[in-house]
Amino acid sequence: MSRLDCKSLLVAIVIIFGFVNLMVNYSNSTNQHVNGKENVLLLSNLEENDILVENSAPLLDDSIVASGDLRVAQDDIILLDYIRRKYLQPPATTGDVVVSKKDVHFGKSFEQQEMYRFIFRLLGNKTNGFFVECGAHDGEFYSNTLSLEMQHGWTGLLVESDPNPLEGLRKRNRRSWISGACLSPFTYPVKVTMQHKTMTGWTHLSDSGSHLGKEKDYRAFEAQCFPLYSILSAINVKTVDYFSLDIEGAELSILKTIPWNDIVIKTFSIEAHNETVNDFRNT
Repeated sequence: MSRLDCKSLLVAIVIIFGFVNLMVNYSNSTNQHVNGKENVLLLSNLEENDILVENSAPLLDDSIVASGDLRVAQDDIILLDYIRRKYLQPPATTGDVVVSKKDVHFGKSFEQQEMYRFIFRLLGNKTNGFFVECGAHDGEFYSNTLSLEMQHGWTGLLVESDPNPLEGLRKRNRRSWISGACLSPFTYPVKVTMQHKTMTGWTHLSDSGSHLGKEKDYRAFEAQCFPLYSILSAINVKTVDYFSLDIEGAELSILKTIPWNDIVIKTFSIEAHNETVNDFRNT
C-alpha cells in the first residue's frame, strides 16, 4: 500500500499507557452487550475450555458470517474455529524469507526503517516480540515489521485483504501468521466492499477514505472482515508488542472494537490523515 508524502500524514505512536485507559472506558460503556458472554447468543453448547478438534465441528455458513447478523462474543469458539480454518495461514517454519528488493527496503533512510528502529528502541531493543500489521501489502513493500522479524526474531500477524498483494504475501515465506481477511470496524464479522485506487495504490473501505480524493479509476472487491480480537483469539494471542495500523480512514472504528480489559497492546503506529485526525482528538 502506497504512502502519502510525510507532510500530508500524521503517524501517531501511541503507547498503551493513557490511550488504553480511554479505550477501556469506551469499551466498558458501549460494548458490554456484545462482548459479555452472559449477554450474547452462543453458537454451541460447548464449554469455554473444550478443545475443538480440526474439522470436528460444523463450519459456519459463509453467508451468515458475511451478513453482519452474527452478533456473538468476539471469542466465541465456533467463530474462532471458522477463522482458523478459512482465514489463517500458519507461519513458515523452514527456508528463508523471500525478499526481492532488499537494497531498497533495508536502506537506512527508508521510511519504514525509521519506524522499525523507533519501535525497537521504545521497547528496549526487545527480541522475539509479537506484532500485528494491518495493511501488510505483500509483506515487503513498505513493511513496518519485516526488519523486526528478520533481524530480531519477532513473529506476528499480517493482515491483508486485497487479493493482489495477498498473493505475493503468501509467497514471502514470512515467519508470521497471515490472514486474508480485513479488520472489522464493528464488534462482529461483516463482509464489506473495498476500493483500491489504481493510480495511488491506496486501499480502503468504500465508505471511508474521503481524504483520498475523487479519483474514479479504482478496482473494487469484496472482503470478509473480523474483529481484531477475534483473529488474535483464534491464534491464542493476548499480548501484542507492536500494532501497525494503516487502512486509510477506518483506524478509529477498528480501535473501538477492541476489548481493552482482555488484551494488552504495548505500542502503536497509526497513520492518520488530516481528515481523520480530528476524530482521534474528539474521542
